[in-house]
Amino acid sequence: MSKKQLQLLFLLAGSFFASSCSLFLPWYEDIVVETDPPGAEVIVDGQKYLSPLRVPVRKDRTFSIYVNKEGYRGQNAWCGRNLSASGILDLVGACAFYVPAAGFISPAVWRHQQNYFFFKLPPLEDCCEHCQAQQD
Repeated sequence: MSKKQLQLLFLLAGSFFASSCSLFLPWYEDIVVETDPPGAEVIVDGQKYLSPLRVPVRKDRTFSIYVNKEGYRGQNAWCGRNLSASGILDLVGACAFYVPAAGFISPAVWRHQQNYFFFKLPPLEDCCEHCQAQQD
């Protein structure tokens, strides 16, 4: 193999890795949900769990959380996603080497806006009459 062919091979390999580092990273991120009081029912995108919990969620998914416990007022949250550091590197590598950003086919391009959720559930007796009537 000639020196020029070797240089071209290294250039192609370098440009591929510079625009696809997200392909080699985990697709899931652990989400932690804690509640006060513990033992509440937690629904993450339709899947039921009990708190406290740690559950893996794909990085390219937005998701909702609903927390409920008998005698307490339920709460919910929503979590979006942002471009991860590796996603930014993939984008910069693609622009610098004028190659397709192969890393963008991987969920690892994203990260969740937050991965820790804490819910303090207020007792129903502390709520207004309207909230108590909804629980009945």
